[in-house]
Amino acid sequence: MKRVLVWAIALLIPMALYTAGLAHGRPDPAYSRSIVQNAWLNPSTIYHPDEFAYVGIPYRMLLQDEWNPHYYHNPSLNLYTNLGVFWLTGAETLPHRIKYGDREIAPFQLYVMARALSALYMLLTIPLTYAAGRLAFGRRAGSLAAALVALSPLTVEHAHYATPNAQTTLLATAALLVGLIILKGKFPARLPDWTVYLIGGLLVGLTMAARYNAVVVGLVVGWRCSR
Repeated sequence: MKRVLVWAIALLIPMALYTAGLAHGRPDPAYSRSIVQNAWLNPSTIYHPDEFAYVGIPYRMLLQDEWNPHYYHNPSLNLYTNLGVFWLTGAETLPHRIKYGDREIAPFQLYVMARALSALYMLLTIPLTYAAGRLAFGRRAGSLAAALVALSPLTVEHAHYATPNAQTTLLATAALLVGLIILKGKFPARLPDWTVYLIGGLLVGLTMAARYNAVVVGLVVGWRCSR
């Protein structure tokens, strides 16, 4: 119980860093009345050039009952996870116009929602980093690695944008942790060894499904598993 309390307190600081200002870029009615009234999103109000793809495209898919995103600059895992969250929250009932393009179709609330998911992904990465560092080099190394991840400016930045970067970081860290478990032979007592290998392969696949260049994590985990 004490350990859980310590972790809860330790995560408060990165949680505050990750969630502060998630609504940045909200259209101001004083300067863009027509945009706000019509639920439009002028591209200049979204500071990351790729956010529209990971919010607008899954929202369009939801409204049109379409499973093919027709977007392949990155793999589709983040599109489908956002689509699932939009569906669960009933986002199709928000004001929208089906004829709008992908850059304008999603109401701003969905950008904030998708950014909150990125913040959650980054927050979950911290304890996984601690576990990986501790398993590899001891408790002090795990604590230092977790602190570096928690307070890194790049981590905070990725937590504020609705892009696949935070999700990829989480999945890659989880895959590396499983690789270390196999390398160190620290298999859970209640699970057959083959299930750990299966989970590792699944995590590698999911990481690559988030970003193409994350394929390198498969090489690292595979090398550790073969040692």
